[in-house]
Amino acid sequence: MQIVISAPVIGANRYHIDGSKGGSVYVLQPAQDDAQNHLGLQVQKFNAPYDLVEQLSQKPLPGHYDLLVDIERGSQDSDKESVLSLAGSGHFELAALYDLFHIDPNAPVSKPHPDSQRPLAGALRGLVVSATRYDMTDDGGGKGGRLYILQPTSGRNPNQFGLELIRLRMPYEIFAQLQALQVPGEYLIDVQLGRGAGDKAQLRVTGLRPDNLLDKARLHELFKLGKDGQPLQPGQAGNGSGTASAAKPEPNPSGAGAKPGAAPSPGALSGPEPAPVRA
Repeated sequence: MQIVISAPVIGANRYHIDGSKGGSVYVLQPAQDDAQNHLGLQVQKFNAPYDLVEQLSQKPLPGHYDLLVDIERGSQDSDKESVLSLAGSGHFELAALYDLFHIDPNAPVSKPHPDSQRPLAGALRGLVVSATRYDMTDDGGGKGGRLYILQPTSGRNPNQFGLELIRLRMPYEIFAQLQALQVPGEYLIDVQLGRGAGDKAQLRVTGLRPDNLLDKARLHELFKLGKDGQPLQPGQAGNGSGTASAAKPEPNPSGAGAKPGAAPSPGALSGPEPAPVRA
């Protein structure tokens, strides 16, 4: 079965390992209203051919596209969803984008919230698009949650384009704190570094500051939109107000996939910052 999905594409990645080639495309969609253990938007991951991701790397990302999706039966009766092709210029319908992120369409596009640019220490700044929780104590398991944030790619990985999705573990109780906040929204997130599976370092959320830093100017900056709402083309820089500004690309040894003019990463760490409110 094949369907056409019209949705914001936030990012994509590709791989070429031992003769095997492929990729993934990440799409944002509104969450279901009746979800009790989910907040915010749904982030869907679709399989994609390597060449399609290569095509996307030459288009504005994030961007709004029409995706031809093929759905087939996979292993264990699960659905396997793959993007076969895409169409569109990447132009966002601003009214729909503002509604998705709960932005006042009549607000001015000036400068982003000053706290969204402040260096941090001991905290992450991230665009929280989704949160989930689980409780398996009745089945002998544990309980906890996941926080999903978006941030601009650094440009150092030539196979990563657009915004990247980061999943953080969090205690079950923090979900209740998020229910009192606006999701999606951009927040300062208190994190703790610990040991994960396979002795890998793992960040765990311990709290959030309640101030939502996402405004119209910051949304334009993250989604690389000019003052008129048109997506900035690769190699074009802007500050959200439509005024061009010079920007130095991130270093990229391979020489491919760099994003000149990309917004600074909201996960940058340096400088003092008040401790976030903990759940």
